[in-house]
Amino acid sequence: MDSKVMVSYCWHDKDLARKINKKLNESEIETWIDVEDMGGKLYSGMSQAIAKSDIVILCMSDSYKNSDNCEKEAELADQRKKTVIPIKVAKTVIPDDKWSAIVCAGLIWIDFTDEDVFDEKIRELVDRINKERGERKPFAGNVQTDGPLTDPTTSPTVTVDDLEIVEKSIGQEWKRLGRQLEYTEAELTAIDIDNYKLGLKEVVSKMIRGWKENNGKKATKSKLKDALVAVRRQDLADQI
Repeated sequence: MDSKVMVSYCWHDKDLARKINKKLNESEIETWIDVEDMGGKLYSGMSQAIAKSDIVILCMSDSYKNSDNCEKEAELADQRKKTVIPIKVAKTVIPDDKWSAIVCAGLIWIDFTDEDVFDEKIRELVDRINKERGERKPFAGNVQTDGPLTDPTTSPTVTVDDLEIVEKSIGQEWKRLGRQLEYTEAELTAIDIDNYKLGLKEVVSKMIRGWKENNGKKATKSKLKDALVAVRRQDLADQI
């Protein structure tokens, strides 16, 4: 795909914005980001960058929402009907009368304010970008295996206890697990949209229990364990 992902940020937040940008590049997502502080060339550069992008990431913070230049970038992206993904790079509250509340209305935020879950949030962001593009490219951290680690023909079916282990601990990696369990991107998107307001645990529950219901006796422990290993959750596989 020729289109890029534009990373829009305030200069004050450049360190985290560039760290996020680097991780996207490592996941084979081509980006555009201002690394030279365009200054007087801002408006022509901004317009060209947005024109060449299909997705615009807004790195939201108090500095961002109070910046006239950032406001122009976000509003231009919205006017040109680009896909907007808002992320929090600093703890901030968006007042209802701010332009940012209008541009981001109804959108799902990704919170990057906790360094302890940075990699998890990167996976979530990569998944969101791929979902918006209708692609199934895996996150760079996925483990590729040559075949099943266990024999599905001799494995018992999963139990309720097995499903609860996944529900409690898989977290934001649920989509990666869903792909390993042969869900289509459209099916995962539908599960997300239909249940995200009920919380992440409910989304995961709908995915994993739906897999068991749809596959019956073919929903075996071995298949679930292999899928967990493929998304680097050996810790959960060992509990199944």
